[in-house]
Amino acid sequence: MNCKDYTRVVFSPSFITSVLKEQKLSLKKTLGQNFLINRSIALSLLELAGLEPSDRILEIGPGIGTLTFLISEKVERVVAVEIDRGFVRYLKAKVEEFKINNIRIIEGDFLSLSRDEIFQEIIPDKVVCNFPYSVGIKALIKVLEELDSVHTITGIMQMELARRISSPSGKSEYSFVSAYIQHMAEIRLVDGVISPGNFFPAPEVESVMVKIKRKHYEDRGLREAYKSVVKAGFSSRRKSLASNLRKLGLKLSVEELRGIISELFADKLIRAESLSPEDFIRLTRRLTPYMR
Repeated sequence: MNCKDYTRVVFSPSFITSVLKEQKLSLKKTLGQNFLINRSIALSLLELAGLEPSDRILEIGPGIGTLTFLISEKVERVVAVEIDRGFVRYLKAKVEEFKINNIRIIEGDFLSLSRDEIFQEIIPDKVVCNFPYSVGIKALIKVLEELDSVHTITGIMQMELARRISSPSGKSEYSFVSAYIQHMAEIRLVDGVISPGNFFPAPEVESVMVKIKRKHYEDRGLREAYKSVVKAGFSSRRKSLASNLRKLGLKLSVEELRGIISELFADKLIRAESLSPEDFIRLTRRLTPYMR
């Protein structure tokens, strides 16, 4: 079997089952291991990513290489981070078997890897992956916070998480992660639900394709202050924004804080879920001089 053949049979549940059996591997629900088995969706994902020959791609959770080898045909370099040692062994053997020189497999937990450990292999400019369900939002935040060379993230994510990160203010899904991620990036959900039957094993939830573009206008200091303000603001959804922000230890009295909030939003008892990311930026800029 050559690489071209592999990129077709790897989408077959029977092939995946045979690989697991032959390699004495098992799928772990705790790691969110659900492999995409619809090749058309995979090709649509790569088209959405807008891959170029000069691209350096980071893939999180490659599994048995469902996307990895397809990506490698279109770009300069692929680095795939896989936590499961058995799949790492299998992928490395396939890379050697197919004599592919632009794929590197890193064994490890992506959430625990440092920026330097990732950048030893490549300085990635794009992320393309089927996000493991167990780490979707955490992995996304890590990329946006730590890997500033990455300007687009294209992936498949469970619908619930995608709706959370893209929710506008005032909606029930709007939360800290919504406001924080939207401050760092523009998020687009692609029309069309990806049903559980497109994965092996089938998960219990629906999924969707997302494309995320980093915003480059902010400085790191503002982002850290913004993160603190938003996290404190959402710390208790039943309380007013002013009550929650007291946890920041601001050099302001309660009345002074409420005065600033009233001045900005015409409601001293407003709650965090009513504020857009732009509102939180305005608030952060006003509060920064009073943050310890």
